[in-house]
Amino acid sequence: MGFILFVLLGGFFGVYGFVILLSILASVLPNLLGVVGGRCGARPEIEGKNLAGTINRAQHAFHFEKQRFSSSFEELGVVFDPENYDFAISEVDEQKALAIVTAKEEYLESFAAAISFSDSSHYNTIVCKTIEPSKEIAAPIFNDYTFKCAAGSEEIK
Repeated sequence: MGFILFVLLGGFFGVYGFVILLSILASVLPNLLGVVGGRCGARPEIEGKNLAGTINRAQHAFHFEKQRFSSSFEELGVVFDPENYDFAISEVDEQKALAIVTAKEEYLESFAAAISFSDSSHYNTIVCKTIEPSKEIAAPIFNDYTFKCAAGSEEIK
C-alpha cells in the first residue's frame, strides 16, 4: 500500500511532499487508533513522564547559568498545572537535585527525576517510574555522581 501511495502521490507532490505527508500521517495515526481502541487521547502517564523530564532540563539549565541547583520552581522559572500529578523538589545540595512526581490516582505510575553535576563538569540525569501503578515512589539512589532507581521503580530510557 505504501508503494501505491508513493507512486500516486509522488508524481503530484514529489518525494519531499510524500515524506511530509507520511510524517503527518505517522503523527496523527496513533491518536486515531487510540480513540478507535477505546482510549480518548494520550495516556495520562505521559504527563508525569514529561513533567519529570522537564524538571531535570530546567535544573540543568539553571545550574549551567547559576552554578547551583534550585529548590523552588519559581526560581527555575517553570510553571506546571498537571491534571493527574502532584510534584515537588525533594532534595537539593551542591551535587544534586531530586524531584518527585506522584500520581493523584492509584491506577497511574509515579515518577522521580534526578540530576547531578560532577567535578569533571559532567551532568548525569535519570528519570524513574514505578513498576506498578502507585501514588508513591522512592527517590533515586545517588552514588559517586550517578543514580540508580530505587526498589520498586525502573529507569526510563
